[in-house]
Amino acid sequence: ERKTVFDQSKVLGKMIARRNARAPSVMGLGEHLQELRKRLIYAIVGLIPIFIVACIYGRQILDIVLMPVRAALHNAGEPSALQTTSVFEAFYNAFKAAAIVTLIIGGPGGIYQVWKFIAPGLYSRERRFVYILAPLSLILSLSALAFMYFIIMPTMLGFLITFNAGTFNAKPLAGPLPTGITLPPIPVLQLDPIDPPLSAEWINTEVMG
Repeated sequence: ERKTVFDQSKVLGKMIARRNARAPSVMGLGEHLQELRKRLIYAIVGLIPIFIVACIYGRQILDIVLMPVRAALHNAGEPSALQTTSVFEAFYNAFKAAAIVTLIIGGPGGIYQVWKFIAPGLYSRERRFVYILAPLSLILSLSALAFMYFIIMPTMLGFLITFNAGTFNAKPLAGPLPTGITLPPIPVLQLDPIDPPLSAEWINTEVMG
C-alpha cells in the first residue's frame, strides 16, 4: 500500500513538472492582475479606431438599420419617411448604431484578448476544444444576425405596422361634391421635380405628401 501511494505521488509529481515545464513561469496574483489589465487595455484600444470610423459613417449605418422599417412602411401603403421628436434624436440614434456596430465588429478582438489571458492556464486538449468551438461560435453569431435582419425584422415590422394602420388609421368620411365645385388634377410622382415653378403641386408617393 505504501508503494502504491508512493507511485501515485511520483506520477502526480511528474504531471506537475510537465505542467510547469510548459508554462514559462509561475505568475503571482500581482502579475495576473497586470496581465489582465494589459489585455483589457488592448481590447479597448482596438475598439477606438472602429468606433471612430463607425461614427463617421453613422448616417449610412443608420440608413441600413432602418431599411427594413422603411420597406415595411412602403409595403403597408404608409409614408416611408420617419420623423424625429427632438433635436438630438437623429444624432443619438446614429451614435447608438455606431456603438452597436463597433461592438459587433470589435467583439472578436476582445474575445481574443480574453483568450490570450486564460490560454496559458489550460491544457493542450482544453485549448484544442476551444479552437473547434471558436470558429463555430463566430459562424453561428453571424448567422443569427443575418436571420434577425433579413427574416425576423421584416416579418415582425410588417405585422406590427399593418396591425397599427388598420387599428388607428380611421378612414375619412366621403360625400358628394357641392354644386359648382371641381377638383383640380394633381400629378402623382415617385420623385420630386427639379426646380418646380412657384405654386406647383404634386404628390410624392414615397412620402405620400
